[in-house]
Amino acid sequence: VAGKPLSTETLDSVESASFRIIDQRPRWFDDDAQNRSPRFLIEFNAGVTPADAARHITFTAENAQPIKARVRHATGKDYTRMGGEPQPTWAEQISKAKPAVADDATRLSAIIVEPESPFPVAKGWKMEIAETLTDASGHHQLATGDSVALGEIKPFAVTGASAHTPFDSDYYIDIDFNKRLLPPTD
Repeated sequence: VAGKPLSTETLDSVESASFRIIDQRPRWFDDDAQNRSPRFLIEFNAGVTPADAARHITFTAENAQPIKARVRHATGKDYTRMGGEPQPTWAEQISKAKPAVADDATRLSAIIVEPESPFPVAKGWKMEIAETLTDASGHHQLATGDSVALGEIKPFAVTGASAHTPFDSDYYIDIDFNKRLLPPTD
């Protein structure tokens, strides 16, 4: 081959897997018990920068102002809290490595997303992830954006009330609401 010209003809072309979302928690939502400040764990098949992700994720609803996202890297505690295991990135798939995250360690391919402020009462809340979001290297954009339907935030209301008059204890009134009175705990 020494001294001979090499052919510049294209033999074939290939494409690698696209940068994409590979998992999301929670995976479904109860429209009757919607949280005004939901928290999501989103995993990608490559590293992502929280500050860049925050610019490409918004929460929208009918007749409501869009709300910006607050984003940080996920930790092992987040996986435990949300009941899941980390999914392999491109590099982990190639090396056949099983992903593991210690409680206080961050996972560079996973983010925690929540709204900067609680959702006001409105219908049709969605988390919008723009396809312009890039991986940490800045070389790969999402193959496709995503729109996650979150449901409706309803006004606080009484759903039922009943009086009880037991003969062997104090009388009481049982009042049911459409929302929790105490905030959820982590």
